Amino acid sequence: MFLLPWLPCTYHCKSQLAGLSILVPRKATTIMSHLLRNSVCMIGLALWASLPAAAQTVSPTRYDVRNGYTSNYSYWDDTYNGSGNTHLDGAALTNGLGQLTDGVIGGAHYDDNLGNGPAYEWVGWNSPVTIHFFFNAPVTFSNIALRMVQNEAGIIPPSSINFTFSDDGSNFGNAVNYALTPSELSAATAQWITAPTPRTGQYVNVSFSDGIPFLSEVTFTGTQSTETPEPGSLALLVGMGLSVAGGLFLKRRRILAEKRKVTQELTTLLTQ
Repeated sequence: MFLLPWLPCTYHCKSQLAGLSILVPRKATTIMSHLLRNSVCMIGLALWASLPAAAQTVSPTRYDVRNGYTSNYSYWDDTYNGSGNTHLDGAALTNGLGQLTDGVIGGAHYDDNLGNGPAYEWVGWNSPVTIHFFFNAPVTFSNIALRMVQNEAGIIPPSSINFTFSDDGSNFGNAVNYALTPSELSAATAQWITAPTPRTGQYVNVSFSDGIPFLSEVTFTGTQSTETPEPGSLALLVGMGLSVAGGLFLKRRRILAEKRKVTQELTTLLTQ
């Protein structure tokens, strides 16, 4: 039995040559195969990182709003955790989150008692109001949905909802004005109003210029920015992966050529 020692190895594969058992190194080619697969994985991961994320519910980090008013009940933002008096009509509420984003949905009627008293889940205003939402990174929005009371007990839904967007929190634009449909305006029970908002921004203003808006929840759907490779970085990653793969391929060819040469020399030696 002959051992061909032209490459350092731990594992060998057995082959038959001129009636003799010859151990042929294979660890090197196995390593090349693993490295080649790793290079392909590197390229795949780089391409995957560049794909846009699927749209999903995106939560604001805080919102600012004027507190609700009192009529038959107090339509306040009772659970607001920022600054301001949550038990005072019209008080400025800032730097917090409350009932508009807590995931607790008001019932079909504004005065339904879901366990905390009638109308507890609703925040209402009897004059125009703007709600300022803040996110911790830019968002590409698909839609914004609002759980609203419609025509009931003197509550008048707004004729439209205006959305504006900003990257710096000061300059707002790219407005989307959603006009409620006749069926939405005439609904006798609370419903979700979903407005398509194909805009990007880190700050969103939601404004009602008329009516008596009553809200239980506001949700945002979109994709939030994450750290992904810039186009130049992505090209560099792909190029590096291809370069490594190409180098490994050439190295493997050289190894195989060397193995064939040594095998031929041994064959000649054995047949002499």
